[in-house]
Amino acid sequence: MVLFAVVGAVRSGAATGQRGPASEALWQRYRQIVTDFAAVGRALAEQAADRERRVAMERVVELVQGPPRLFPRRAVEPEPCPALEGDSAWHRLRRQTAERLYRVAAEAYRVGDLHLCYEALCQVLVVDPDHEPTRRLLGYRCRNGKWHTGFTQYKARLGLRWHPRWGWVTEPMVARLEQGFRLVRGRWVDRARAQVLLSSRANAYTVETEHYRIQSTAPLEETVRLAVHLEQVHAVFFRLFADYLPPDDQLRAVFGRSLSRELRRRAGRVKRRPLLVSCYRSRDQFQRAIARFPVPGKNVATGLYVPSQRRIYCYADDSIEGGWIPATLHEATHQLFVESRSQVSLAGTRGNYWVIEGLASYMESLELLPDRVRLGRWETLRLKLARERLVLHHRYVKLAKLVALDEAAFSRGDTALLYGQAALVTHFFLHGAGGKYRNAFVEYVARVFSGQATEQTLAELTGRSYEELDREIVVHAARRQW
Repeated sequence: MVLFAVVGAVRSGAATGQRGPASEALWQRYRQIVTDFAAVGRALAEQAADRERRVAMERVVELVQGPPRLFPRRAVEPEPCPALEGDSAWHRLRRQTAERLYRVAAEAYRVGDLHLCYEALCQVLVVDPDHEPTRRLLGYRCRNGKWHTGFTQYKARLGLRWHPRWGWVTEPMVARLEQGFRLVRGRWVDRARAQVLLSSRANAYTVETEHYRIQSTAPLEETVRLAVHLEQVHAVFFRLFADYLPPDDQLRAVFGRSLSRELRRRAGRVKRRPLLVSCYRSRDQFQRAIARFPVPGKNVATGLYVPSQRRIYCYADDSIEGGWIPATLHEATHQLFVESRSQVSLAGTRGNYWVIEGLASYMESLELLPDRVRLGRWETLRLKLARERLVLHHRYVKLAKLVALDEAAFSRGDTALLYGQAALVTHFFLHGAGGKYRNAFVEYVARVFSGQATEQTLAELTGRSYEELDREIVVHAARRQW
C-alpha cells in the first residue's frame, strides 16, 4: 500500500513553524499515536519473561519517545530486511503503529507539513524497520536480503562492503590493512612509507559515505570514525531542523530522487552533491591548507567551514580540548545549515549571531551509543563549563544583549563565555520548558539564515520577554535532570 501515490499541492509559501488547523490536528494525532504505543509497549515489556527481550522492547519505546534527545543510529552499511515475524502482541503493536504513523505522514504531506511527514516516516522505521512503503519512499530497495540505497547498491556492485574500521573494502583489502599496509595513490605501502607519503596533501585518500566525501591524510581508522559521526549529524539535523528548510528544499533533502515522477518534478531534478571534508593528520597541515582564506581567528581554529569552497577543514588530534571529532561536528553543523538550504542570506539580519555558533556548539554534544544517538548531555565540555559559569559563578550575558551582537561584536567578546552560553541557550530552546519553545526556535533560526531576523524576533516568536526567558534559562541550567 503506497498512500503517497495521490498527492495534494504543497504550500510553497508555507512559513516555517506556522501550522494551520489541519496540520495542528495531525500533530496531536501523531503525539497520541506515540503516547499509545509507549503505554502499551511498556506494559508488554513488563510482562516479558526474558530479560534481554524486555530490554530490547524498552529501548524501542524509549527511542520513539526520545527526540530531540535520543535518535536511532543510522547504519552506514546496508541493513538486513526480514519482516517482523510472528504474531505476538508486541509485533502486532509495532505493525499496527507503523501503519498509523504512515497514514499520518501521508496526510501531513497533503496539507504541506513536510516536517511532520518526515518525522512520522522516521518513527515508522523506529517502530518497524522493515516497513516497505516507507523504505521505498526514503530511497531504499531490498536486494539480496538487505536494504540498499542507490549509493550502497553501487558499492555492492563494485564488490565492496563497509568495514567499521576500514570503510568500503573488499575481503582481500581487509587482510592487507590488518597486516599494516595502506593503499596510497593506488599502491600498497607499509605503514612507515604511508606516513611519509601522507605528509603531503597531494597523497590524500578518499572515504565516502551516503552524504559525505572525505579527503584525508589522517589515519584511516580515524577518518572512518569521523565518517560515521558525520552521517549521524546529518540524520539528526533533518529530524531536528526539518522546518528550517523551505518546502522545495525539504523535498530535495528528505526524499531526493526516490519519489514518483510527479514528486520529482516538484522537488526539482538537482542531483544531490556530496558534502565535502578535508581532514589532515596534523595541525601544521591544517594551518597550511587554510592559510589562503581571510578568516579571523584562524590561527587558533581547531576546524573551519569555508562556504565559498563548500568544504570543512579539520585535523585529527586528540589533544584538542573537547575532542577533535566534536570540533569537526561543530563545523559540519555550519555546513548543513548553509548547504541544505538553496538560499542563505544574513545580509538583512541585525545581531542574532549567537544562534549560528550556539547550534554548532550544541551539536558537539552528539554521542554515539551502541544502538542509538544521544544529544545534549550536560557533561559535554562546552555545556558543562557554561552551566558552571551560570549556576556557580553567575556569569551570564543577558539575552537582550546576546541577541544584539553581530558577528564582529561576538568575535571581539569573551569567546569562551559567549560560545558556551550560546550552546546552553540553544539547549534550553530545544529541551527546556517541556519543549514548548522548540517550534518557535526553529522558525527563529530560519529567519536568521534568511536575513529576516531583528533583535526582537526571538521574543516575538516565543511570546516572552527576554527578562522572562532569562529567568527560565537559569532554572533550566540549575536542574539536576531534564
